[in-house]
Amino acid sequence: MTWMLWITEKENAKKIIQFLIFTLIVSLPFVNMTYTLGLETFLDSFEKPEAYLCLKNSDKITGIEASDEIFFIIQRKNHPDFNIQESDTVIYCKINGDIYCSKIFDVKGVGIYTRYYVEDKIKNENKPIFKNQIIGKVIKQIDKNIWNQLLIKLWELSIHNLNIRGLTRSF
Repeated sequence: MTWMLWITEKENAKKIIQFLIFTLIVSLPFVNMTYTLGLETFLDSFEKPEAYLCLKNSDKITGIEASDEIFFIIQRKNHPDFNIQESDTVIYCKINGDIYCSKIFDVKGVGIYTRYYVEDKIKNENKPIFKNQIIGKVIKQIDKNIWNQLLIKLWELSIHNLNIRGLTRSF
């Protein structure tokens, strides 16, 4: 009879270890994304999923000096705490429809309009842009590799499908 208890305890220990390994594997992408984005941004992205965007660098974004493809995690301008300061990097759209990425060098308020000055590398001068041209502020740049691609896809899926507001809207 005691050997039966020993086998049962051994099976239970094996099941507990399997459960812990499974839990670790499932939570690892979220832990890594929390480390990458920061805890505050990670949690905020679940509360306000419409205020965060992930863009992949391609030939369509001008002004990026990185030779490799990278991902941009962007806080969109519809975020309640959206604020642009000097030295922030923004993604914006020019009048002709081209998308640019530049660092803000100066912020000047003129009446109700605020001008954000960015460097035009082609003409070597600072050009003003306005808030209606800005798509969002770059929070994080993430190198493109297979692990980061998986992390970003899981994060994007989870902020839109696993947040409590998204679940309550379906009822």
